[in-house]
Amino acid sequence: AVDLTTGRLLGFEALLRWHSSDGEEIPPEILIPWAEDRGHMNELNAWVLAEACAQANEWPSEIQLAVNCSIFQLQRGNAAMAAASALEQSGLNPDRLTVEIIESSVVDEDAAADLRVMNRLGIQLTVDDVGTDWSILKDLGNCVVNTMKIDGSLVEGLTVPGGKSRSTVQKIVEHCRPIGICTVAEEVESVEQVKVLRELGVD
Repeated sequence: AVDLTTGRLLGFEALLRWHSSDGEEIPPEILIPWAEDRGHMNELNAWVLAEACAQANEWPSEIQLAVNCSIFQLQRGNAAMAAASALEQSGLNPDRLTVEIIESSVVDEDAAADLRVMNRLGIQLTVDDVGTDWSILKDLGNCVVNTMKIDGSLVEGLTVPGGKSRSTVQKIVEHCRPIGICTVAEEVESVEQVKVLRELGVD
């Protein structure tokens, strides 16, 4: 993540990649459902958090770490416990850890309860892929999230003449800014996209 105003590096996202015995990469969209179906998700999530926090603790203190968390973990009350354990083992300051979640996690009662626990621990919370579902934007004032991450498909469409992406991103910023929620654009790949994002006030 980079601050669009100053260009300062803010942090990194930890992404899970797995390789089979023959060296073939198994993508997350296959690995995660497989782990959930076989009851391995608790151990996998705990391992990712522990490894990521341990590595981040070696970084400069101003650099943030982001780790994805599935609604499967949140609904069972396991995510906050795994995050707390990873922070304790690594010594990483809780406010340097950001847990990224999907939009439905915020409106799911069981998942939201675990999010509130993480919030009380001082962990930052980010909603990923915002713009694919508008439900979360209706009641932002009651959310414990700190950041909204604008979906890459919207960023891709920012420079398309006559497209709707620009107005959509503008609405997201207008919803978030008054209540202090940070906005992050993902999959930014061109100078033109950066220019539009700055104009719209994306952080």
